[in-house]
Amino acid sequence: MKHLINWIKRRGRIMILLFVFLGLTTSILYYNYYYAPIEVDIKKIAVVDTQNTIIGTWWSTIYGNEHKITTQYNIKLPENDFTRYNLVFSTGREIKRITYRRIDQLPLGKDVYKAVPVFKKDFFTHKIFFYRINKLNLEEDFFSKPEKIIIED
Repeated sequence: MKHLINWIKRRGRIMILLFVFLGLTTSILYYNYYYAPIEVDIKKIAVVDTQNTIIGTWWSTIYGNEHKITTQYNIKLPENDFTRYNLVFSTGREIKRITYRRIDQLPLGKDVYKAVPVFKKDFFTHKIFFYRINKLNLEEDFFSKPEKIIIED
């Protein structure tokens, strides 16, 4: 009987250690999947000059052949296969990188994520930069306090 009790105690400690290990591993995997920033693969495909003076930096994702930027700045969108790629544009500054996290899903529909762009320092008053990205739904977070523009060298 004494041997049985010792055997159960030893197995119990092993089971507790196993559950702690599994809990920690699950937590780490969950964090890495939902909270780790994912860098978007961006490819600059065009720089368009405009007659209009650009007074600030903003960006947006373009999902189809029409967008308000074409009429606002009297420009044409670069050629793009919207079945495979989306376009992103930025006014005044080049985008250095864009990241998003899976946890930052916006209530705009399925798989729409809040993206955080990092812009290059130089400002151009008459240039709009266009980038090709994979088919991702990336938007600014219009539902909370807007973040400051991140600018790096």
